[in-house]
Amino acid sequence: MVETKDIETGATESTPLVGSGSINDADNEPPPLGDIPEQTSKERIVFGAAAVGFATSMASMLVEDNPSVYLSGTIGAGIAPYAAFQQQKLTEVEALRETNQRMEEEVNILKEENERLQGAIKDLEGSVDNLR
Repeated sequence: MVETKDIETGATESTPLVGSGSINDADNEPPPLGDIPEQTSKERIVFGAAAVGFATSMASMLVEDNPSVYLSGTIGAGIAPYAAFQQQKLTEVEALRETNQRMEEEVNILKEENERLQGAIKDLEGSVDNLR
């Protein structure tokens, strides 16, 4: 039996097509994805270590007058910011992984809903044929 109410007044519509496993079920909704912080604690730690490494490399180049120190200082000064940059990218990849996982879950839910609705369509087509 189909029961319809005025949707504009906030009432819901109850039909045999909407089952307990439908996507409209508020109980089955996963919690929303959290916001990505501007900087994670890992990023802060790596940034701090990179700053210390950069400062140490620059100080060693100023104190010592040796070509090997200049070479190692230059490499250290270049790697430090790169490490901080890589940590930031790793954080972004983790956020994208979470988003991708949630999207896959949603696709699976929608596939199940689609299969259920296709079954309902076949049932209704059979009922229409019987009524003719």
